[in-house]
Amino acid sequence: LRVIITGTKSIYLLQEKKLLNIIKKLNHRFSTTNIYIKFFNTDAKKRLSIGLLIFLLALTYRFSSSLINQHLFFYAGLGGQGDYDQFIRAATCAIKSFCSYAILGQNFLFETSILGIFYEIFGFTGGLKAYLYLMIFLSSIVAAIPYLLLARRNWLSIGGLIGSLYLATSDFLTWMSLNFTPDNGSLFTFSVFYIVYFLTLQKSNIRWLLFFGFIGAIDALNKALFILNDLVALGLSVPVLFFENARAKGGSLGKKISSLFRQKNIKILFLSLLPVLLF
Repeated sequence: LRVIITGTKSIYLLQEKKLLNIIKKLNHRFSTTNIYIKFFNTDAKKRLSIGLLIFLLALTYRFSSSLINQHLFFYAGLGGQGDYDQFIRAATCAIKSFCSYAILGQNFLFETSILGIFYEIFGFTGGLKAYLYLMIFLSSIVAAIPYLLLARRNWLSIGGLIGSLYLATSDFLTWMSLNFTPDNGSLFTFSVFYIVYFLTLQKSNIRWLLFFGFIGAIDALNKALFILNDLVALGLSVPVLFFENARAKGGSLGKKISSLFRQKNIKILFLSLLPVLLF
């Protein structure tokens, strides 16, 4: 038994050593290539490169689906006087004037104007297709967001990779980008709002606070139904930002709470209210 075990162990260690040597050689060869030096030699480059690869995967997945499933296009079922009929009607009106009633009635202020601009440039049919491809592009950006968020500390974020790969190949998101394009645009602006919310809680400086309120306003104007959601999110950020920045130096809980409202913390309270005020 001792001879067999010793022999087995020696063979295993020898194979392990060979395998490690192969891995080291491959790693050295890859780390000296131009593609590694240009795109992967720092953590920031690794994050951006992997994020770009996820984006391209999502874009390929959605674009190939658009070539196969053209019956899913949002303009394929026009003529039933539905929401998207009215959306396209409002965009047609937006070519020459603002058409506030039609645009606001459809809850898509920016997207209606974008479609109207595409009409002016590409014509009616070309404008619809350009708008569709824009929403496929934005949907692909959304797919890369989980990785870019979770990879901020470590570029090899397994959770971020799994989340982004799931969104990149999600049949539901692909279906949304083809069939529910204005709602897909709302999903994009809401995703941006969420990211800015997350970063504002971390940064808490005046530039991010102003940007947070501005992005909330854009998200709400893009989809009027989001006004209440955004207002609640902005309202909840006020006590978080205030309590995080106005820290008492000691004493009982009552003194700590009362110290939050002393004169020296009025500035912090005002800064915490900035996103809501701008909104």
